[in-house]
Amino acid sequence: MTKPNRYHIIALQVAKLPPELVHEIIGDLPIVKLLELISNHEVPYIDHCICSHIHLGAIFSADFLVEVKAYFVLYLRIRRLDHRQPHPELPQLDHDAVAFGRLRPPVNIVAVLNAAIMECLEKYEPLFPLLQAYAPQPIPPKWFWVTESGSGLQEIFEMLDAAEANLNAVKSAQLKRMAELIERYPGALRTRGDLSQERRHNEKHIVDRLLQLSGQMQRRQILSGKYFARTVFAYCQFFLVPYDRLLRLFLKTMKRFPPIFADTPSKNNAHEYPSQIKLVIEGLPSIYSRDVKVNKTKSDALPRTLYTIYSAKETKIGGGSNQPCFWASQNIAKVAGVDLTEALQAASNQELEWLEGFLSICQYMAGMEEEWKKGQTVREYWLAHCA
Repeated sequence: MTKPNRYHIIALQVAKLPPELVHEIIGDLPIVKLLELISNHEVPYIDHCICSHIHLGAIFSADFLVEVKAYFVLYLRIRRLDHRQPHPELPQLDHDAVAFGRLRPPVNIVAVLNAAIMECLEKYEPLFPLLQAYAPQPIPPKWFWVTESGSGLQEIFEMLDAAEANLNAVKSAQLKRMAELIERYPGALRTRGDLSQERRHNEKHIVDRLLQLSGQMQRRQILSGKYFARTVFAYCQFFLVPYDRLLRLFLKTMKRFPPIFADTPSKNNAHEYPSQIKLVIEGLPSIYSRDVKVNKTKSDALPRTLYTIYSAKETKIGGGSNQPCFWASQNIAKVAGVDLTEALQAASNQELEWLEGFLSICQYMAGMEEEWKKGQTVREYWLAHCA
């Protein structure tokens, strides 16, 4: 149920009163509250009473009131997106009509509203490199903005707001998919910052948190400066990482039962895996870059695996006791130290697809009934080593 706007009861009651009583009421209201009242409620009778009021009428002609309302409606719409402080903050207009008329120098209401709206819109500017990819049309530099009218400012705001909404929708869907992966493949995934290889038996709290963040992510965040799930999205490496034992079992099974590819000769014990096997193998050397690259000079190429025949050249098998494993950063910077534009990016969709493919293939391998060794199937081998 939608929460009524402020002053809803006042608007309903005032509309039933004779003009002389309405004049008394609106004459005592600060300009900012009066504008909020008429901008939230389309009551022509109250507008008429403002223009016919002895002091307010000196400030607002009918045409000027229409112009001011257009600015104020937009201003209220923008303010409501700041869930920390959704109400107007306009001290220059916090005077009743008499006091406002005595102000020196006189206050230009349109200029005050224009400046307040611009102050809000400028909060988006540092994030333009990111928002460009999600905007319905190219975002022009600020010096090209048309700011001399309420309609011009509204066009700019709607473009920026749509970009943020689209970005948030992508991240919300990704968070939901992460939660679904943990539920679909229990005991297979750890979070990026948890370097332990001990299986976490209580994964529900992670699922619940991701789903909570997925819901919160749909709220606007730029205007309030309160950002959700920065820990999840701040780094190029995906938030969820499979346990190393899955990689080792995967590699051993691949070695024992090599995949059949149309462009390569068949080997002994060759096996026809699901089609995702090609995608999974191709993604073993390196982590995929983000879909949107906001820092053109920074390289985010990171290895995915270490000490495997598929790993990048400098991280291939080096002998000794090194076991195949997924790469893990030992020195992750604190989220507060990550550039905001980078920290607010969505995760790579290729990373999600790779992870889903890898887990799907592992699940397939864990059900294979081919003989691993005498008296033991592949399924039984996985079951013995994946607990």
